[in-house]
Amino acid sequence: MADQFPQMTPLVPRQLINGGEVTLRAAAALTLAYVASQAMCCPQAGDVDISLDFTKGSTTGMKFYIEESEDNVTFMPVGYVDGTRTIVIDEIALGAATATFLYRATKRRPWMRVQAKGLTDIAGSSLTIKAKPYFAG
Repeated sequence: MADQFPQMTPLVPRQLINGGEVTLRAAAALTLAYVASQAMCCPQAGDVDISLDFTKGSTTGMKFYIEESEDNVTFMPVGYVDGTRTIVIDEIALGAATATFLYRATKRRPWMRVQAKGLTDIAGSSLTIKAKPYFAG
């Protein structure tokens, strides 16, 4: 019988231990529209720390949200219920030139990624997104 599910190549190796880190988005300028990071597959992970290394440039801040997927095709924002709930978006207004923000997300599905965008003039802005999965057990 043919496998019903596509082969998924995880970004995080199975032997990765707690505290190991993977880059989901290398340093790149923000845009005024949402751009998705690379997706990470780590079905054994419980919590995942998301690190956002943000350089402000000319923008007043950024917005981002975390998405999850069962199949790496259809992604749903975390907190999205039945297509009727408003997506929860975190907005960062930054006074300093650079900052690192850390968010802990509880994974419920094997795949995850982060969507981000700049709020205003994006000249000189940059964002790097990294993830550290923590395995149960």
